[in-house]
Amino acid sequence: MSTIITVTSTADSGAGSLRAAIAQASAGATIRFAASLKGKTIALTSGQLQINRSITLDGTAAPGLTLSGDRKSRILRTADNTKVTLRNLAFKNGRVAGSSEEAGAGGA
Repeated sequence: MSTIITVTSTADSGAGSLRAAIAQASAGATIRFAASLKGKTIALTSGQLQINRSITLDGTAAPGLTLSGDRKSRILRTADNTKVTLRNLAFKNGRVAGSSEEAGAGGA
């Protein structure tokens, strides 16, 4: 049985945040968003989200929820061989600066 974690805050870190939920999630977990986040934006002021395990981010309960790179960073980056399923989430203001090592790959 997979774990379900609920994000309850638009803060970039701390209890109830998406960043904290990703840190807590084990492989196969589903991260859901509370209905109170409907139409809100989570601004990633601390940089991109790093996802190292296969998880699902499910925004179905919070229609219109947006993840923003705040025009400073990409929104998320995944490790090699990691499957991330996204449901009903919008991305905006992500920024990627490629390098010879990364070439902008592995993220959104």
